[in-house]
Amino acid sequence: EVDLSWTASTDNVGVAGYRIYRNGALVGSSGTTAYADTGVQPATSYSYYAVAYDAAGNVSTASNTAPATTPPPDTTPPSAPSGLNAAVAGPTEVDLTWTASTDDVGVAGYRIYRNGTLVGTSLTNSYADKGLQPATSYSYLTVAYDAAGNSSAGSNTAGATTPAILDTTPPSAPSGVAATAFSPTEVDLSWTASTDNVGVAGYRVYRNGAQVGSSATNSYVDTSAQPSTAYSYYVVAYDAAGNSSAASNTATATTPPPDAGPPDIFADGFESGNFSAWTAATNMVVETATVHSGSKAVESNVTIAAANMHKTLPSTYSTVYIRVWFRIHTCSTNVSLLSPRTATNVSLLHLYMDCTSNKLGLRNDVTLVNRALASPITLNAWHSVEIKVVVGAIGGLTQVWLDGVDQTSLDSNTDNLGSVNVGDVLIGDSSSARTFDAFWDDAAVSTVWISG
Repeated sequence: EVDLSWTASTDNVGVAGYRIYRNGALVGSSGTTAYADTGVQPATSYSYYAVAYDAAGNVSTASNTAPATTPPPDTTPPSAPSGLNAAVAGPTEVDLTWTASTDDVGVAGYRIYRNGTLVGTSLTNSYADKGLQPATSYSYLTVAYDAAGNSSAGSNTAGATTPAILDTTPPSAPSGVAATAFSPTEVDLSWTASTDNVGVAGYRVYRNGAQVGSSATNSYVDTSAQPSTAYSYYVVAYDAAGNSSAASNTATATTPPPDAGPPDIFADGFESGNFSAWTAATNMVVETATVHSGSKAVESNVTIAAANMHKTLPSTYSTVYIRVWFRIHTCSTNVSLLSPRTATNVSLLHLYMDCTSNKLGLRNDVTLVNRALASPITLNAWHSVEIKVVVGAIGGLTQVWLDGVDQTSLDSNTDNLGSVNVGDVLIGDSSSARTFDAFWDDAAVSTVWISG
């Protein structure tokens, strides 16, 4: 670029403008007494003159001639910045300073690199790097550049480590802890996650007051449980600073007995096609269209009638397990599923489906007390229900599993079940006021927990 200026011409009417000539050729015009010629080449000599003109087209004589030689292009980079220093200004900021570079024309600015990546630029010899992570190490260098785009070598490297944020606030307590006995040796836990001002690092899980494990998420699988054992669990959240929350609510679960294989008292999958294995059956029909296993099952489709089958056992038992697979198609009244009874057919209790809520229930027929309803039952789907009964007037025990899951709201170890042992089992409903359509399969009675 060559910049031109001159003393203004005069005219009897008025000067309209100026024409600018470079090396004898017109290169432009100007309405003022200045002109910037940007069409020149580096390292080249030029001569200029100007001619004034008025509105009538009259042209003045040429001005004096002014020479100019453009400089060669700038290929010299700035010197490298030196003395780079990184000073920690807090958990999230590092301040940088350095000795300025020099350049044959002039330093235009500086590029700042953090851990090898460009993070900013500066027109001065300082830079504040903000928004960093606490307790983290960083490495910096700077590079100077000029207007021609030449870049210097990198400066020395300066390192800095931001301090950790002093955190004394504990996470909130976990809530909604739920414990489910999944198998004889496994209890599954879940809970609502805690919150923390910085972040929750994890959870410690306690079983019967002792830590049994930890989890980075809001769930835990306890695979060290023992069969037929009651456990209580609570959870404590902690953060990276070591702060611990208050304990969660306590959740309880009782694992089922170990899988004992085939039942040792009685079993019938109705593959015989009849009820010869049973003592009696009322409004029960063997069918082949809807089965749980094998090729046959039993249907009871009744309107205001009873539908059941019962088996008088070969002996009487103070401890007994009873299981049946069932599938409710429709029901307009509650449906009894199974009932342990004395040898004289006196019911100790019965499990039933509440057809208003479609949930599993239990009624103690000795005390005439209903338990709180348990898990929901899906219509038109096979379910297994199993109950453990220990007879006793004071310390009687009931434990119920639906599809292998302990129904804790139906369990009790202080049940009054009388003092007469179980001698008969009834599947279905003995009331003559029932209306339902249901299917039954794979009934079994045993002195140990029944597999499947």
